[in-house]
Amino acid sequence: MIELSKTKISNLGEVVGGGTPSTADKNNYSTHGIGWITPKDLAEHPFRYIERGERDISEQGLKSSSARLLPAGTILFSSRAPIGYVAIAKNQLTTNQGFRSIIPNDRVVPEFLYYLLKFNTNKIEKNAGGSTFKEISGSTLSETEVIIPLDIKTQKSIADLLGYIDSKIEANIKINDNLLQLSRDVFNYYFEQNTDEYSSIKLGQIINKISTGLNPRNNFVLNVSNANIAYITVKNITEDCLLDISNCDYVDEKALAVIHKRSGIQKGDVLFASIAPLGRCYLVETTPKTWDINESVFSIRPNYQFVSSEYLFLLLSSSRLKKLGENQSAGSIFKGIRISSILDLDLKIPNKSKMNEFTNIVKPYLERRDSLLVENIKLTRLREYLLPLLLNGQVTIR
Repeated sequence: MIELSKTKISNLGEVVGGGTPSTADKNNYSTHGIGWITPKDLAEHPFRYIERGERDISEQGLKSSSARLLPAGTILFSSRAPIGYVAIAKNQLTTNQGFRSIIPNDRVVPEFLYYLLKFNTNKIEKNAGGSTFKEISGSTLSETEVIIPLDIKTQKSIADLLGYIDSKIEANIKINDNLLQLSRDVFNYYFEQNTDEYSSIKLGQIINKISTGLNPRNNFVLNVSNANIAYITVKNITEDCLLDISNCDYVDEKALAVIHKRSGIQKGDVLFASIAPLGRCYLVETTPKTWDINESVFSIRPNYQFVSSEYLFLLLSSSRLKKLGENQSAGSIFKGIRISSILDLDLKIPNKSKMNEFTNIVKPYLERRDSLLVENIKLTRLREYLLPLLLNGQVTIR
């Protein structure tokens, strides 16, 4: 039987804040300086460990601000905009003021503390202050009570088991990134270098259908007790062109029938984000039964007489098409693109022989990506199932 103890987070380590050096002095920042993490850097960081963010700060920037140099193994916890991003410092680094980081002491294994914070995020967020923008103060996080195994070996066993699952998820993500880049390289070789002999055409001429999903309004209610169908929005289409359902809302079977009547998604369609982050795509390899889309996601079906699904996916996810889409998008605050603008985009397509040759090369890469995505979804669900059981002592590791 695991011996559990209730304790405050302050008993597990020192809770510290961060800071931002003045941007008025460019010498506060450096191309190869000290890693400096902001919540934005964790927004689409699918790994447990982080080394650096989008920008580095210099020694001068560190000394002139409230940023603090944190040791490897520190747990970063975003305290605002939004609350609850969690990562482990892989090396010495700093953060901005959007974090309350915890430097673990010898009473807790760093990786266990990482999972402990992920498990308690909702509880912590309920204690956030602020009327407009919610924020967790250092004192609030320090005083938060959690339940942990007293035995360090038990903590390590729990962290190792969950970490094994996450290691497999992270390995699959890296493979998928490589497969996408390989597919894009092939696309560029075939279609971006010598297009003089290609036919000019509008996007609307090479597709059979564009549809969208449905927003709740008076149509259905999200997250009812029996909801188990993932409700995909643009935020669930990742930068690397996969689906991330880890922070999805859910609908029930009745709502799915209503949504699918409008979206009609099937194998071979390409999902396209119509609002920011504009232009993110996902190739539907299997007709979905466990998810569907909202109104901000377009489902675009190719006309197979002219193009393949694989070609359309890589075309729509290319930087060239993204820029074209952004130039034709509307909205001053929330950029969006109209269906009519999508249909009017100018393209050049090859002959059928070259299209088939290209498709036969990239199809196995993209199918493999989807199979790894399905595996990661199953692994994520397994991890989320085990997490509360392990931390509550309902399941023990022998």
